[in-house]
Amino acid sequence: MAKHIEERADAATAARERLKTFIAHPPEDARLWGIRTTSGTTGGEPLIVPHHYPSMRGRIFKEEKRMLQCYGSMSSRLSFTHLSHIRDTADELVSLSLDGADLGPGLDRALDEFGADIIIGYPSFVARVCALMSAGARARVVHVRLSGEFIDSGLRHLFEERFANADTTSMYVSAETGRLSTFPCGHLPLNRYHPAPGVTIEIAEPGDDGAGDILVSKDGREELVPFRRYRVGDTGRIVPGSCPCGEAVTFEVLGRSGHDYLKLAGAIVRREEVERVARRLGLREYFLEGSLKMRGNTPAGALELSIVPPEGAGEEAAARLA
Repeated sequence: MAKHIEERADAATAARERLKTFIAHPPEDARLWGIRTTSGTTGGEPLIVPHHYPSMRGRIFKEEKRMLQCYGSMSSRLSFTHLSHIRDTADELVSLSLDGADLGPGLDRALDEFGADIIIGYPSFVARVCALMSAGARARVVHVRLSGEFIDSGLRHLFEERFANADTTSMYVSAETGRLSTFPCGHLPLNRYHPAPGVTIEIAEPGDDGAGDILVSKDGREELVPFRRYRVGDTGRIVPGSCPCGEAVTFEVLGRSGHDYLKLAGAIVRREEVERVARRLGLREYFLEGSLKMRGNTPAGALELSIVPPEGAGEEAAARLA
């Protein structure tokens, strides 16, 4: 008998139950809790997710003085700002939070004056911001912390070139499940991770190359309600062998599987909208593939639509041209 796989509708139900528990039993120390909201692609509506901070406290921010946040989500910006205030050091951390509306004239001068030593954010957003930073501003950055998106080769090369003095690392997280990977161990390339404590990673129906849908199981130590074999919507594989750091399990994220949506260059392409357009065009069988392209220093999303013609379509077209 096949094991049950939790889908996005299950995650939405779990999130609502989690919120009820949180409201019914308020935390003793509210400073150590925060609220995340999802984009609305999970279960068809935005979800409100309570999150416990101690597991992340003091691990992302240590001795940094000036943090530049590059998130389109107000929830993410507020969460990381709060997290910076409860870090284990008494030193002050000044934060500058950007959204898409800030990427305009004058930002280059503001970034020069701010002088960030750490940048956190979505990879595509960080790429857009670094195109507006002077060489001097980029040289002052010593840490780049990425999350929330797959990092393709174009973005990886861009970060290596533009932030030559920084260590660039990524973490595997999602708004509905929270943190799924450990903090970077220093031995893994981007898109490879170790499961966080309490997290188990499986690959559903792996192909000959070992790739398949990533399934996540997670206990309730951070998000109150556990996940059991939840399909997060990414494809990946288990990397053979142990890591030099001592971790026995390493997994690699290969991209978005697009069950509900694709996220490209910070924009969300929803499956239901693609299907609506396809019906209007009379398409019966088709494949849509998303990728990230670099236009100079700016990332741009690209969609490639492959149409499978119905049987007899060639004869019908030939008859029209006769």
